[in-house]
Amino acid sequence: MYPSELQYKHSVENKMYPPSNGGYRFLPSINENNEVILSSGGRAVVFKVNEESTGKPTALKFFTVEDQNRFQHYLEISNYLKNIKSKYLVNFQIIENLIYVEFENENPDNNYFPGLVMDWANGVTLQSKLKELCEKNEKSKISKLKDNFKKLAFFLLSENISHGDLKHDNIIVNDNLDLVMVDYDGIYIPTFKGLESSELGTSSFQHPLRRNTDFNERIDDFSILTIYTSLVAFEQNPELFNKYYDEQNLLFSLEDFLNPKKSELFNTLSNYYETKALSFYIKQSLASDSIYIDNLKDLLNGKFPKPTIEISHSPPTPLIGLKVKVSWKSNNVDFVKINGLEQNVSGSIEEDVKQDHKIEFEFGNAIDTKRETYKFKSVPKPEILKFNAKTTEIKFDEKLTLNWEGRNFKEAKLFYNKEEIDVKNLRTITIDRLEKDTIFYLKLVSEIDNYQVEKELKVEVYFPVILEVTQDKKITFPNRPINIYLESVNAQKVTLKPQNIDLSGKSCYEIITDKDYSGHIVAENKRYSSPIQRIEIEVLKVPQRPQIVAKLPAIEFKISTPQFIRINKPEIGKGQNVMNQLKTAFEFLNIFKISTNLKRLHEAKRK
Repeated sequence: MYPSELQYKHSVENKMYPPSNGGYRFLPSINENNEVILSSGGRAVVFKVNEESTGKPTALKFFTVEDQNRFQHYLEISNYLKNIKSKYLVNFQIIENLIYVEFENENPDNNYFPGLVMDWANGVTLQSKLKELCEKNEKSKISKLKDNFKKLAFFLLSENISHGDLKHDNIIVNDNLDLVMVDYDGIYIPTFKGLESSELGTSSFQHPLRRNTDFNERIDDFSILTIYTSLVAFEQNPELFNKYYDEQNLLFSLEDFLNPKKSELFNTLSNYYETKALSFYIKQSLASDSIYIDNLKDLLNGKFPKPTIEISHSPPTPLIGLKVKVSWKSNNVDFVKINGLEQNVSGSIEEDVKQDHKIEFEFGNAIDTKRETYKFKSVPKPEILKFNAKTTEIKFDEKLTLNWEGRNFKEAKLFYNKEEIDVKNLRTITIDRLEKDTIFYLKLVSEIDNYQVEKELKVEVYFPVILEVTQDKKITFPNRPINIYLESVNAQKVTLKPQNIDLSGKSCYEIITDKDYSGHIVAENKRYSSPIQRIEIEVLKVPQRPQIVAKLPAIEFKISTPQFIRINKPEIGKGQNVMNQLKTAFEFLNIFKISTNLKRLHEAKRK
């Protein structure tokens, strides 16, 4: 653990500097409230002190967060910067056991802590000076401050070093408006090449895409451009300071960087002639995948690159009537229009190719707008103007003659039945004999890109027709069916005449007639017809026979009423008599039944 700000303050107030620190001793500087002058951050605290022997104003920086690599890190920075003589840097040294702090360590030997001894930079922070100048509307001093900052930026860019956290309170401004940088925790020097940064700086001054792996002489690019743009804006309109300053920034905020298209600030800056170009290039940087700005020196000098666009198309020589892909890539551009329609600043479209094709591009940014007519050579695609035969319905033993015409081709071939014929120099082709229906394909190849067009021609081949007809009988009675059997070869249509009945596809046809019939059947295709097959049917007449109705004699039955004998006592003799009487009754019933049936038969005959 490392001491807190309060513990360091106690040691500074009590001048707890051990002799082992190399003889460094300091007296604390006291403000008007009799308090030690200090400023603190997230990981360190800085005290204003005076050398005890000389009274020279000095800054002591102590750390509140432990870092095992810190001593070596600052030692290398100190050694490197000693060789750079610049008014923008303060001299410093890191002392390993600079101060003793009463701490909770059980071993007092562990209560000695390192610190930085730095020349004191007289003045106030950049934010404090700008607040003062903007409130007083002192544009000329703001302008001088802007010019001095540009010189500081050129120093960083020329020395191949970066501050790493360039912002409003890491820049000190003296009474002459000269600038000096303080707080070198995140500084990059060539010695650190290949290492990662230990911090990413303050978000309102850094590119949102900055990562720890971005650690080189260019990591201040975005900070330099945004701070310089802020100073230019304040020079034109000092009221912008109070409107947008929030203690963590000067003018821009992280929200402006994340949403530049919706930013009120960017919209405001685009309305000032002096800031519209600078703000445009900040937005360009935010839209880029890189945090670096290659032409930063030119931008600070007011040399803004012109909007440019690179246009190409594919295929290189497109065919008229087909599609061509037109692509473009722009630089320093925030809008692109093609034939008056808004497009992405980089992208592609597809066009239907016309003869003498051209496309009107309009592109530019807040500074400049350009127009360019893009033209490309196009060639006509191959065309088949004619592909035919005198007839496409031929007999099997006829010759076939094909004719064709075309243009804008380098190759012409005819394909059929696995045959391939080069017809580039032919316009008429004769085929001796075809054995079946055939589809011919004529293919033309374009003069470039091997684009092909194709046309087909179907030829039907016909053979003689054979028809066999039989009938199961030729003489019949009226309305008795007669079957006609058919068998045909190479026929498209089979017809029974004179009724014109279509028998195509039938193998049997049934004729029913009540009188003699005479007809014929013919089979045919488009080039042949079969011999006529005649059908004759004789219908026999049925002889007329007289109708005979049989008359049956009338039969009259007289049946006496049966007499029933009452039997009081059953006896053998009497019992036999009863049985005889029952027999007589049953016989009567049978005769009645027969009589009834005969009567019904007689009535049926009469009818």
